[in-house]
Amino acid sequence: ELPGAMPVGIRRGVTYASDELLLGVGDQLVIYTDGLSESRAEGSDVLFDDLLLDVASGPSTSAAGLLEKIVAAELRHRGSGSQRDDLTVLVGGFE
Repeated sequence: ELPGAMPVGIRRGVTYASDELLLGVGDQLVIYTDGLSESRAEGSDVLFDDLLLDVASGPSTSAAGLLEKIVAAELRHRGSGSQRDDLTVLVGGFE
């Protein structure tokens, strides 16, 4: 896990930590904006970030299937609450 940093493009001259991750067959990578991780149910302080690892873990048939699973779980979590921020999710991997 890398330490948090200023989002890319906000300020010039920011130095970012980097790391490498080798993905193998069947591995999937999930990249998302804070609109997903900070999603919360109406009247609750529980963030979707607290649930995201459990939702994304386990078997998934494809990147598209994992994306659908994450989006459906976020919608259930948010319930009747409104979307407060942009919500972007990118899933990819090697099959």
